[in-house]
Amino acid sequence: MPVYNDLEGAFRAANAVSFDDLLGLPVRLLTEHQDVRERYEKRFRVILVDEYQDTNRAQYEFIRLLGARHGNVVVVGDDDQSIYGWRGADVRNILDFERDYPAARVVRLEENYRSTPQVLALANAVISENEERRGKVLRATRPSGDPVVLVAALDDRDEADYIAAEIEQRRTRNGEPLGANAILYRTNAQSRVLEESLRRRAIPYRLVGAVRFYDRREIKDLLAWLRLIANPADDEAFRRAITAPRRGIGETTVEMLALAAADAGVPLLEAARREDLTTGARIATRNALADFAAVVGRFRVKAEDSSVDRLTLSLVDEIGYADALRAEGPEGLERLDNVAELARGAAELVIDEGGEVGLRPLDHFLQRATLVAGLDLLGPDADAVTMMTLHTAKGLEFPVVFIAGLENGLFPLSRSFDDPALLEEERRLFYVGITRAERKLYLTWARSRRRNGELISSAISTFMTPAAEKLVEPQATIRLRASGRSGGVGIRAESAPRDWDDDSPRTWRRDASRERAVHMDEMSQDVPAFVQGERVKHKTFGSGTISAMAGAGRDAKVTVDFDDENVGRKRLVVAFAGLEGGFD
Repeated sequence: MPVYNDLEGAFRAANAVSFDDLLGLPVRLLTEHQDVRERYEKRFRVILVDEYQDTNRAQYEFIRLLGARHGNVVVVGDDDQSIYGWRGADVRNILDFERDYPAARVVRLEENYRSTPQVLALANAVISENEERRGKVLRATRPSGDPVVLVAALDDRDEADYIAAEIEQRRTRNGEPLGANAILYRTNAQSRVLEESLRRRAIPYRLVGAVRFYDRREIKDLLAWLRLIANPADDEAFRRAITAPRRGIGETTVEMLALAAADAGVPLLEAARREDLTTGARIATRNALADFAAVVGRFRVKAEDSSVDRLTLSLVDEIGYADALRAEGPEGLERLDNVAELARGAAELVIDEGGEVGLRPLDHFLQRATLVAGLDLLGPDADAVTMMTLHTAKGLEFPVVFIAGLENGLFPLSRSFDDPALLEEERRLFYVGITRAERKLYLTWARSRRRNGELISSAISTFMTPAAEKLVEPQATIRLRASGRSGGVGIRAESAPRDWDDDSPRTWRRDASRERAVHMDEMSQDVPAFVQGERVKHKTFGSGTISAMAGAGRDAKVTVDFDDENVGRKRLVVAFAGLEGGFD
C-alpha cells in the first residue's frame, strides 16, 4: 500500500499519467469543474460512440457527462457481443441506455449480410438462452447454404486431425484456398495439437494474436535443455539452458567460459565441469556451473530408457523451472500449461511415428521438433489457414470457420458454471464465434481431452441445447466410430443439457451418406480390447495399470504405469505389445 500511495506523486513529478488515468482524470475533471464541462458541452453538440457494448464504467460516465445537456448521444453496439467483462467492459451500459436517455430511439439492425440462414439460425438459438439481453433476431440476406456440422471426436488429437483433413479435402475437392479457413478456440493452449496436425500435412497457417508454439520462450528453453542432454557438444543449447531458469551465471561468465573452452578445445558443458577451466570465476559461480553440468549428466543417463514426456516433466521439477514460471504470475501459469503441452506432444509424437531403429526416444523427438520448429515464416501474401482465439476473432469474418473444443469446462470455462453473468458472457463469445462464418461452420468437440498429462473424459458443451441440436448435422470421426464409443448407429453425446446437473446422454442419428466409410482393418476384431484403469501384464515389463488410451483398432495405443519403478511409464501399441488383461 505505501508503494501505491506514492505512485500518484511520482507520476505528478514526472508530468505523466497511467493508462487508467487517461479515463479517470477526465471524468474527475468534468465532475468537479462545471465550467470545463460546459465548455465541452458547447463544443461537442452530438456524440457518436461505436462498439458501445465494450465500454467500461469510466467511459460510460465520461459520455454521460458530456451529453447531459443536449442529450444528443448516438451509440452503436450489440449487447450480444459484449465479451470483454474480464477487462472491465459492462454490458449494463447498453442494456440500461434508455434509463439515462429516456427519449432515446432504438433502431434494431437485424439484417445480416455476412452469413447463411443456417449459421444465423444457430446463432439466434444459442443467444436466446441469455436473459440479460435486449433481444433481436438476425435475418440473412444471403441464400440458403450448407448445414452447420457438429463433429464428435475420440480425443483432442483426433479432433485436430479431423479439422486438418477437412481443410485439406476442401482444397482438393472444391479448389478452396487455405485462407478461406479459420480455426477458432477458447484458450491459446489448444493451438499446440492443432498446429501439429496442420504441420504434419504441410498446411501453412498463421497464428494471430499469439506466438507459434515452438517459438514460445518456455518451449525454446526446454528444447535447449533437451538438446544439450542429447548432445553435450551443443554450445548454442548450453547458452540458452544455463539461463533457464537463471542461476546466478551471467553473460560475462559464459563468455569467459567460452574463451577457456575454445583454448582447451572442449564444448562449453565440458568446460563447466572442469575446475581448471573455471578458476577465474567466483566460488559460487563455479559451484553453479558444476551443479548445472551434473544435472545434465544425470538426465543423459535417464534419457537412455525414459519416455520423453517423463524426462521433460522430471527436468522441469529438477531445475525449478515450474516454480520460476509460477513466480511470473498469470502469464507464467499459461506458460506452464504450454510446458505440459510440450510433454504431452512428445509422448504422442514418438509412439505415433515410431522413429528410426537405434534412436532413443529423445533423439527421435528432437529430430522431429527441429523440423517442425524450423519451418520458414509465411510471407504476407501466402495462402494459409488462420488460427486464433475466439476473443481475437471479434470483428472478423471467414468463408469457413471451425470452432474447436466445444466441451463443458473448456467452452464454457469451468468457473462460469458458478457465475450466471460469466456464463452468459461465455455464451456471447460462442455467438461471436458462430457469426464469424460466412458460408460453412463446423463445431467440434472431443469425447476425451488431455489435461495435465491425463486423458480426461469430456461432455459436450451446455451451449448445445435441444433447440440448437435441431439446427446442426451431427457427425462422428472415423476413429470415434471405430472405437465403439459413438453409440452404435447413432452418435451418443454425453452432454449436459440446459440443466447441467442432469448428465443423461442423448442419442443422435447419423447421416451415413455424408460420412466417409470405415475400413475393415480399422475395425479389426483381432486387437485386444482394454479399458482405462485395467490391470495388465507384459512379458518383459511385468504388471502395471493402464492410465490412458488413444486410437482405435490396429492403431490403438495404451499408456501403462508399470509397478517396477525402474520401468516406469511406457506407451505401447496394443496390437504388438502382447499385453494380458484381467489381473488384480
